[in-house]
Amino acid sequence: MLLQVKFCNHVEHKRHFNSNWHAQDISFVGSSIVYWAQRRALSRPVGRNLGLEKYGVQIRWCGIRGMKWSQLLTRIQRDLRNFLCPQYLEILLGSNDLVSRASDVLRWELKLDLLSLSKLPNTTVVWSCILPRLFWYGARSQVAIDNVHKRTNREISSHILKLGGRIITQSDLSDKETGCYRFDGIHLSDIGNDIYLNALQGALEKFLIKDICKF
Repeated sequence: MLLQVKFCNHVEHKRHFNSNWHAQDISFVGSSIVYWAQRRALSRPVGRNLGLEKYGVQIRWCGIRGMKWSQLLTRIQRDLRNFLCPQYLEILLGSNDLVSRASDVLRWELKLDLLSLSKLPNTTVVWSCILPRLFWYGARSQVAIDNVHKRTNREISSHILKLGGRIITQSDLSDKETGCYRFDGIHLSDIGNDIYLNALQGALEKFLIKDICKF
């Protein structure tokens, strides 16, 4: 809760510096999925900005392997000391918490933090649904944790829409498509990363040029 207060105070401070805002900045924040997606993006013809330069877009990637939800606000607060508030803040995070945290407490924390982030000036928060896994390590029941995963995505998607945010469903990625994953069943293969990046590119393009909330 103390971190919540500090972050909210930081948001209020940023409100007085709206002239610093660069309308075409987009930030991707997350754990290993974002980290490896950035590396894959650099090897593709469209590059790190996913071919969105035609809209004046510059993408900032912040993928931290092993990142958990409790690190999110601190990381964003640190970034805001050095960078401008983005037009879109896309978050793909939470999968590393599903097994280790009580699900109701985790969802409450997600909702509270997303509420704080929604107050950033001129910034739209984008919830990228937590991706499925072939295997959830440490879970007592794969069926039970998969149900927690699906419920979390449903509740947070509904919450973010009420806050005026956007959703990327990543519906093209399925835990039944084993070719989309590496041998560990967690991280995406090159094919999986290409599908993920194509969805990001398509979603952001739609968000930029059309008034849609879900892709």
